[in-house]
Amino acid sequence: FDTDLLFGLDAFNWRLEFSDFTREATGGSIRFLYPLTSLGFPTLWGFPLDDTSVGLSYRLERAEITDVSPTASTAIRTEQGSLLASGISPQLYRDTRNHPF
Repeated sequence: FDTDLLFGLDAFNWRLEFSDFTREATGGSIRFLYPLTSLGFPTLWGFPLDDTSVGLSYRLERAEITDVSPTASTAIRTEQGSLLASGISPQLYRDTRNHPF
């Protein structure tokens, strides 16, 4: 689209098994980044910003904590169950790879 705007999309589904509980999560994120050089910032304190972008990321995640041990801490026991988390965060991204693949 003849613009320097960068777009990224991630999806995940993972499971972590700890001694006191299991945590599973499914979700994804989307990010939009724009090169600092295109915004008029070629350097910062003498360091080149050719490979640096700034932007926003939105993440949506459904997490579940199960298999909680009776000896688990109170903090873990109160978090047992599922939740839906959503958030927007600022992004500062630097990629110095110079290869199309």
